[in-house]
Amino acid sequence: MNTIQVEGALTENPKLERRDGKLKLAFRLAIPRSDSLPAKHGNNADFVTVVRYANSLLEQLLLTLDHAYLQKGTRVCVMGWLQSRDISRGRTATEIVAQSITYLEGTSRKGDEILALLNLPEPA
Repeated sequence: MNTIQVEGALTENPKLERRDGKLKLAFRLAIPRSDSLPAKHGNNADFVTVVRYANSLLEQLLLTLDHAYLQKGTRVCVMGWLQSRDISRGRTATEIVAQSITYLEGTSRKGDEILALLNLPEPA
């Protein structure tokens, strides 16, 4: 079974791009280490790339809202699976493919502005 759930903070604003007809949201997440694990090179966190894809119109709308709400420093809980892919000769990238992103704190108000334009209720 390939499932993962992590909690952390965005290290930068998310990037939204379209590739091969799919909308893709990507961001780096700093995941705090537990106190029992020693710090590597002075870091008390592990850093991982999180990606989320959208195919349907509804998924694209939700991904656009994620892009509007998320910003550097936002704390989130991500549930999904690990994916490894070749990026160049002899190099692979391992990332989390998100199935769900739960906002914990530090969201941007840009999402509220988009919801107001769409006349939809704000997320709980």
